[in-house]
Amino acid sequence: MAAGRTQRNSRHPAARRLLTTVARWLLAGLLLPAAAHAIDTSVRLSELKHTVWRGDSGAPANIVALAQTADGFLWLGTGGGLYRFDGVRFERITALAGQALPAASITALHATRSGELMIGYRFGGVSVLGDGRLRHYGPADGLPPGNPWAFVQGADGTLWAAFTDGVARLQAGRWQAAPLDGEVLPYRTMLRDGEGNVWVTAKTGAFVLPRGAAAFERADTRLRRFPSLSLAPDGRVWAADFERLRIGPLQHLGSAFRLAPAAQQLALPRSADLHWFDSGGGLWLRTGDGVARIVGASGPQVPPSAETLGPAQGLSGEVYSFLEDREGNVWLGSAGGLHRFTQSHVRRVDLGANAGGVGVAAATGGAVWATTEAGGLFHVGTGVRPIPGIALHASHLHRDRDGLVWIGSRNALWMIDGRRPPVEIARPDVGEDPRSAVFAPIHALAKDRSGALWMHLVAKGTYRRVGGHWQRVPAGPHDRIMAMGNDGDGRLWLGYIERGARRIDGDEVLDFGPGNGLDIGAVYAVYGRGPRTWLGGQRGLALHDGTAMKTLALRGLDETRVITGIVETAAGELWLHAADGLTRIAAAEWRHA
Repeated sequence: MAAGRTQRNSRHPAARRLLTTVARWLLAGLLLPAAAHAIDTSVRLSELKHTVWRGDSGAPANIVALAQTADGFLWLGTGGGLYRFDGVRFERITALAGQALPAASITALHATRSGELMIGYRFGGVSVLGDGRLRHYGPADGLPPGNPWAFVQGADGTLWAAFTDGVARLQAGRWQAAPLDGEVLPYRTMLRDGEGNVWVTAKTGAFVLPRGAAAFERADTRLRRFPSLSLAPDGRVWAADFERLRIGPLQHLGSAFRLAPAAQQLALPRSADLHWFDSGGGLWLRTGDGVARIVGASGPQVPPSAETLGPAQGLSGEVYSFLEDREGNVWLGSAGGLHRFTQSHVRRVDLGANAGGVGVAAATGGAVWATTEAGGLFHVGTGVRPIPGIALHASHLHRDRDGLVWIGSRNALWMIDGRRPPVEIARPDVGEDPRSAVFAPIHALAKDRSGALWMHLVAKGTYRRVGGHWQRVPAGPHDRIMAMGNDGDGRLWLGYIERGARRIDGDEVLDFGPGNGLDIGAVYAVYGRGPRTWLGGQRGLALHDGTAMKTLALRGLDETRVITGIVETAAGELWLHAADGLTRIAAAEWRHA
């Protein structure tokens, strides 16, 4: 996206620093950074972003083949023709490089390493698009009769195809048949493994052309009934044995390729047939109920973490084709349209069934502290660890400028210094009522430049802790505080519900409101970086640049947005949190607002 544009819910590396910089403002859920490319198998299938294009979006039906060419276009082969997709619009293709396609029904597609697009047509015929021209092949060019079902490019660049009536390779402009030990009915899959061997399945088994060999040889003789094949990230070929309901890697044992020992196989669901691997190691199976994904493909049984996707989760019809694009997204072509599965750069972390009202603050080593309204305190790093000693109903979490973390609940206050368990700090209202009867949640916490801790209690007012003793801060009827924070110089800022904001620096107090540039209603967030102090509120965003306050008008950020969290990155990008998600604002955008 070009500079100067406002982007909602963007995938950007800055998001990875969001929590570890300052993340206490994520109230709807806890988000952590995730991988940038291959889908992380620790992310549940239900947590992936699932986008569906159906007929009402212009997508074709019955997508039996998928390919992505070097220019990034996605190509879809269907019974009703060839389509090209740019991520927004589907375009039906009837001619390429100035030549009409010889047929409308597509059975196979393949994008080669050298940049060509191979196209197979129902009832016979192959076209190769490359170097700005389209070349057609038919029986006169040695092409075997029948439908082309699959293509692959060998390690030496040779193009191979599997047809209804044979396997053939393209050499010197002609197709040459390659016998399969008497087998004449290839089908389903064709691929090249990590060692450069070419594989194809047929009616009575799987066959392999070892790299450098002159002829195909039969693989494990126990594989029958069109055993489908897939390529794992480690370069090994996996085969499905539909008679024994097993799936596992093929490896060279003795003089032939055989299924690996049972300990390396998985149980195969009875209804499964086609299967594919993504580059993260997820094994996708087409089943009678839709699609299943298995993670950690090892051991004798399907792991209990295996997940399924069917009509109830938005799958539109039977799945026919699979593709992982260069960005690591997984695409499925189905009877009803096109599906894309994308991993966001942030993902939800499970803090239990009662994880509402989450607050987070930075911990050391890239981890965070997290509280939930009904679950206490957690340390979230490579895993989630509950911290004993913190009662339920935590309502506020704050890391101060000295690195101390403060946790407030409706009737208590704790402090963590990173060297020992949480220490409870007596609140100013201690002893007023039985503890179980106290209901005064902490709304805001922050230290001023002198090191005194400020705290606002709902319905009880504002207090300042100096030398271990609490002092009540005088306040008027309209001084209800919603947020506290510090600017880059450590000065304390108070955000009010009704009266704007106040900056406190020792005895120097400066108030802001509509009369001097602050017009965002109730102030919900304060964030400082360098000379800038950002305020988010009921009606948008304001900036104090070190000299003056200004309420900003930004494209895509209307005054109805209630901003509850703000982070500015080192590059100047601004990230805002609101009820409808995250918004990223480029530095050039806010600097010219």
